[in-house]
Amino acid sequence: MREVSQGEQDALMDVLRRNEERLRAIPGVHYVDVGYKIVDGSPTDELAIRIHVYTKRPESDLEASQIAPEEIEGVPVDVIQSNPGLQQNRGGRFDPLVGGVSIGNTRQPFRGSLGMVVFDSRTANPMGLSNHHVLVGPGGQAGDFVAQPGSGLPSDVMGSVGRWSLSLDSALCFIGPARNVSTNILGFPAGASSIAEPLIGMAITKSGLATQVTRGIIEGVSSEEFTIRPDPNNLPLGGEISAPGDSGSIWLRVSDSAAVGLHYAGETDEDPAAERAWAKRMANIAIALEFRLQPLDPIIISPSDDINFGRIAIGDIATRAVTITNWSPVDLTFSFPEPHSSGNPAQFTWDVPTSNVVASQSHIVIEVEFIPRGTGRTATTMRFSTSLPSSQFVTLSGTGFRGLPL
Repeated sequence: MREVSQGEQDALMDVLRRNEERLRAIPGVHYVDVGYKIVDGSPTDELAIRIHVYTKRPESDLEASQIAPEEIEGVPVDVIQSNPGLQQNRGGRFDPLVGGVSIGNTRQPFRGSLGMVVFDSRTANPMGLSNHHVLVGPGGQAGDFVAQPGSGLPSDVMGSVGRWSLSLDSALCFIGPARNVSTNILGFPAGASSIAEPLIGMAITKSGLATQVTRGIIEGVSSEEFTIRPDPNNLPLGGEISAPGDSGSIWLRVSDSAAVGLHYAGETDEDPAAERAWAKRMANIAIALEFRLQPLDPIIISPSDDINFGRIAIGDIATRAVTITNWSPVDLTFSFPEPHSSGNPAQFTWDVPTSNVVASQSHIVIEVEFIPRGTGRTATTMRFSTSLPSSQFVTLSGTGFRGLPL
């Protein structure tokens, strides 16, 4: 299968957009795209507008409204029998979290793959990316617990459901401080290098929970999705490029590991000639869910906002956690400030870590205490510096008051 030029694909996509609505209206059609024409179960080098149906029947058995045209605007039309099925399964526990491992909503019975760790464009905090049907599912809600592995056990909870796009079958989950995270994907230690658009004929690969690392060739594209056939030069064991449990895995361009799509379905027809997979375009998902592949700053302090302890009675102690994450590719040496009282009628204290080295793609947690010694508001600053030409700080504030006697 040859890789087409971007101009050639764009021209076909223009024809598809002008005719997609009427093609989808044909009874029995579940998907339309542009890609290789299939002859005797194998893709050819000829490009076509492709109409996917669950069951392909002889034209003599069809009514006039069910018959597809032979060509549209000079482009051949191919009718393909295909049956995508959502894919979920189980797996083991990983710390740090990486892509290609089991994940699931604790209230749902099914599991899928954590595609990769990405970063919230709003806060720069790490988040987990997978399918909507994996992280949310029927009746799922924002704030539902998410577990890795997808066991449903409270001890495996690593975060909660954040935001999603149902039409793009994609979702993000917040990741709690109890688990380290990495941008690695199993089988691809460097993770995703960038985000790229799919191109017919492009060689891609994915790391999923069920079939692990498999390779394919993009054989059809639409405005939101694309389909993949097994790479004839790199056929997977058993001929399956995906299986239940792979939903949520990331399709990467072989040449540079650019993230091209989010896998969401595989072919249910057991005929090896029908084998294909379905994925949503990663570029569309990144825009809809507002995430980046890497944080803007290699040092992330959470919470990113100032910490306000609020009103605390004199004699009481309030505690908050500050998480410092090193997303740079090297270990960093931090300079931590000593706890101090800045002359205000209150005191902020924290434990200085025994080691001032934070490993690459790992984090430390510092417990900060507010111990009011008088009434009124007070504030101080925790400032951190590293071997990088940057510094970070957290402003701490709180208000002391005299509590009522018991």
